[in-house]
Amino acid sequence: MTDVTIPNSVTSIGIKAFKGCTGLTKITIPNSVITIGNCAFYNCENLEEIIVYDNTTHIGEYAFANCLSLSNVVLGKNIKEIGNYTFDGSTRIKSVYVYVYVYVYADTPPTIYQETFTFHTTENATLYTPKGKLNNYAEASCWKYFFDIQEDLSAIETITIDADIAPAEYYNLSGRRVIEPTHGIYIMKQGSAVTKVVL
Repeated sequence: MTDVTIPNSVTSIGIKAFKGCTGLTKITIPNSVITIGNCAFYNCENLEEIIVYDNTTHIGEYAFANCLSLSNVVLGKNIKEIGNYTFDGSTRIKSVYVYVYVYVYADTPPTIYQETFTFHTTENATLYTPKGKLNNYAEASCWKYFFDIQEDLSAIETITIDADIAPAEYYNLSGRRVIEPTHGIYIMKQGSAVTKVVL
């Protein structure tokens, strides 16, 4: 099994659901999923990227541990807690995108723990925060362990749409046009509308 698409009827991914699926390279977690259980993707050693969409609130311990090929982590805007050791042994992570704005009545980002990310990750990966929220993460318990914290300046605040039929053009986060986009994060231009999309 190399590619899994979970249907929108699923609200929870259970404990050890995909543990040891060493051939798995891509997983799409839909908006319907609220919780990801402990060890859900443990030892999926060929999994390269995870994208957790906006309705997920909790990720369990060791959920993505020992994912030896994992390089890119994208966390949606409603994450409230990521368990301890969630990314233990996943030492090739290069970027962590967090789209969680601090909540209206709280100035702290989502809860993580001292061992949620390995020291290798906090030392070598870049943490991208929502625009204007860098200091919240730089001062927050455990998030502050990241050596390299940057605002995600590619974020687009306003979206206007000319026409649905305008052809879409895709650009990577460095601003280079991509003719045939694959799984990942892109800036999409359609007419005069510009927005960030996850494919």
